[in-house]
Amino acid sequence: MRNHYKVIKIAATFLAGVLTLVPFFINAQSLAKAENKEEVLEGISEIKVETVDDRKAALLTIIDLTLLEIQDLENKLNAFKDLEGRYLDMRSSFLTQLENYTDYLNSIKELLTSSEFTLESIQKLAQELKDWRENEYAATVKNIVNFILSFQNQAILKIADARLGKISLDLKRFKAAKLLETGTLEPFLVKAGENLKKAGLLNDETMILLSTSTTPTIDSVKTVQELVWQSLNEVKLAYKLFFQMSAEVKKLLKIGYKPSDPGMKTIGYQQIIKYLNNELTKEEAIND
Repeated sequence: MRNHYKVIKIAATFLAGVLTLVPFFINAQSLAKAENKEEVLEGISEIKVETVDDRKAALLTIIDLTLLEIQDLENKLNAFKDLEGRYLDMRSSFLTQLENYTDYLNSIKELLTSSEFTLESIQKLAQELKDWRENEYAATVKNIVNFILSFQNQAILKIADARLGKISLDLKRFKAAKLLETGTLEPFLVKAGENLKKAGLLNDETMILLSTSTTPTIDSVKTVQELVWQSLNEVKLAYKLFFQMSAEVKKLLKIGYKPSDPGMKTIGYQQIIKYLNNELTKEEAIND
């Protein structure tokens, strides 16, 4: 019975968990689009309004959205638990900057709600806020996004490498259990390994650039982001191969063996076939 459980789990876990990285990819993509918020806020600041109250409302909207963005960046920065040395100092510096920005925005917010303004004075304040966003805040956000993306990419690589190792072990177990021939699957595994190796080298380059940039320029930030996207693309290519391997396992079981074949009547094999054919869930296959 233990062998029954073992064989079922080998096949089931091989095909499960391929989507592990999807949330990471989505998060990285949404984070990289953070600078698009600047366009939204820019649009709000350009709205033509005629009254002081309307201008106040527009400014308060900009401030509230910016404060939400700051909170989101702080949460992402604080999510990294194992930073050391230079990277720990960088995070501390970023958090201090964000805290100062929060104080600055709250002071403007308090001023807007407690003072009287003319159209001219509210326009002057709006221009000051716009200049601050363009000349200071935007550059800091780009640097923080750069930092977060780099470490998120590092986490993605660790998961992908672990998945590669798990699949490699599963193939060995398939072969040892004589469940199927793994010859057609091994080239997929080799290629996926090459993709992840490239991804790792790109990540190493990213981390070096990150650690040596005292005050990254816009060009260096873009370079880091380009390296991150290249690395993520290699990981995506590896996962496409994982999907193809999953499909190939199903194909080999269907073409190479029949449920009526003597070897396929051994305890566990019938359940595997039913699982792969979506006739049983993973839990049902294990408990059958």
